[in-house]
Amino acid sequence: MSTAAKPIPDLMRRIAGNLRDLLQLELTLGKAEATQTIGASKTGVTIILFALAGLLVSMFFGSLAAMFALTKWLPAWAAACTVGFLLLLVSAVALRIGMRKLNAVDVMPVTQTTLKEHLRWETPSKT
Repeated sequence: MSTAAKPIPDLMRRIAGNLRDLLQLELTLGKAEATQTIGASKTGVTIILFALAGLLVSMFFGSLAAMFALTKWLPAWAAACTVGFLLLLVSAVALRIGMRKLNAVDVMPVTQTTLKEHLRWETPSKT
């Protein structure tokens, strides 16, 4: 084996080591970002569920009161349908707002950016 051939295997070993280190760092970054994102989502979901529980209790008693008040002008079945429709409308709006807030959570932006950058460096250019 000549002395000129020694640097190539050594260089290949260092490249493999660097790639392994790079992949380990990417995995660590991805785990950290996933944990952070899940923590933010958990807090948002917990707040939404607590608010919904309070809203359900107040809507139950409020809808009963509204239904009894409407029976003064409408038959009981029409009052119940009117109140039910209004509750459905309010629930649909609340669901849409909640889903918009959950979709606004950016999932692992740093990992996505670094992976895209690494792919750009790894892919040969077509020039």
